[in-house]
Amino acid sequence: MVGDINGKAYDRLNQHYNFVGYPSCFFDGGYQVLVGGTSDESYYRSRIVQSGERVVPPLDVLTAVNWLGSNSIEIKIRIGNGVPANYAPDDPTITSGPTNTVPGDNCEFETSTTDQDSDQMYYRWDWGDGSTSDWMGPYDSGAKMTASHTWQQNGEFAVKVQAKDEWDAETSWSADYSVKVGCCIGLRGNVNNDSEDAVDISDLIFLVDYSFGSGPAPVCADEADVNGDLTVDITDLIYLVDYSFGTGPAPISCQ
Repeated sequence: MVGDINGKAYDRLNQHYNFVGYPSCFFDGGYQVLVGGTSDESYYRSRIVQSGERVVPPLDVLTAVNWLGSNSIEIKIRIGNGVPANYAPDDPTITSGPTNTVPGDNCEFETSTTDQDSDQMYYRWDWGDGSTSDWMGPYDSGAKMTASHTWQQNGEFAVKVQAKDEWDAETSWSADYSVKVGCCIGLRGNVNNDSEDAVDISDLIFLVDYSFGSGPAPVCADEADVNGDLTVDITDLIYLVDYSFGTGPAPISCQ
C-alpha cells in the first residue's frame, strides 16, 4: 500500500476508507474491504462476487475536445450519475416576424429558448422555400436571437426554427410560422406595404404624397390600385379617402 510511504495517500485511506491496518485490500472503491493479509483465496473471491452483484447507477459521460489554436485544446467533460449527462433544450418558438411581405424584402425573425443545463445555444432556420440556414451561435440560454431571409417568389411559406446545445442535443422543430409573400395579398390598399397588411391613414398619406409628386412610388402597384381598374391615379386616392373616412366601400380584393 502506498499509504505507508505517501502522506496524501495515507490521509485519503484514513479519512475515506475503512483503513485500520496493513495490508488492506479495497474492492469496488471501498464497498468491500479485507483488512490484513491472508492466503485463503475465498476471502478475496467472496468480496469480488459481492461487489459484482452490487446495483449501481449507470454513469453517463460526455466529452468534447475543441482546438483553440496555438497548440492549445479545450477538453470538457460532463458526467451524469444515474441521470443523463445532458438534456436537450426546450423546443424554440418564433416570437416575432412579419406575416406578410413582398418579394425581395428583407424579413427579420426572432426566437429564443432555454436549456436546463444553461448550455450555449445554436439555432437553424427552415425558410419553407427549400432553403435551410447553417447553425448560428452560440447564444446564452434564454437570450433572443434574430435571423433574416428574403423570398424572391410569391407564395405562402411555413417558417420554423430548431435549436441545439453545445453538446449537439437537438430540439424538435418549432411550430410553423406562416408568411405570405406577394405583391398584393387580401384586399388592396396597403400602399406602404407594412408587414401587417393594414389599410390605414398611413397608406392614404403615402398615396397623397405619391399622387402629388412629393413621395416615392408604391412598391406594389396592385396595392395602390385601390379600386382595381388597373391604373394608379387620382380615382384611387378618392376611393381610399372615402374608405378611410367611412363614406365608401372597402378596397377591391387582390384576387
